[in-house]
Amino acid sequence: MLPPRFKKLKSWIEIDDKYVRWNVAMSLGVRFGQAYPDEALKMLKELANDEERFVWRAASSSIVKLIRTHPELQKEVLLWDNCEECLNVVKKYI
Repeated sequence: MLPPRFKKLKSWIEIDDKYVRWNVAMSLGVRFGQAYPDEALKMLKELANDEERFVWRAASSSIVKLIRTHPELQKEVLLWDNCEECLNVVKKYI
């Protein structure tokens, strides 16, 4: 069972404030996201497509942290479409 905080984070992704989306992206790379990597990746995939560089760079940082802790996720992440810029950053650090 997922914690209710994930529902809140999902709703925050839709907010038109890049600082809120940045905070969501960064929170998914630390212990909270590490505990639920599959759910964190779903949200990070959406944030990796964000038009704001500020946001997708934060997503790439959290993706790298997740992959370092859960190496089995790397294959899935590298197959994502429409987020080449973010994945180029991820590839540099994994």
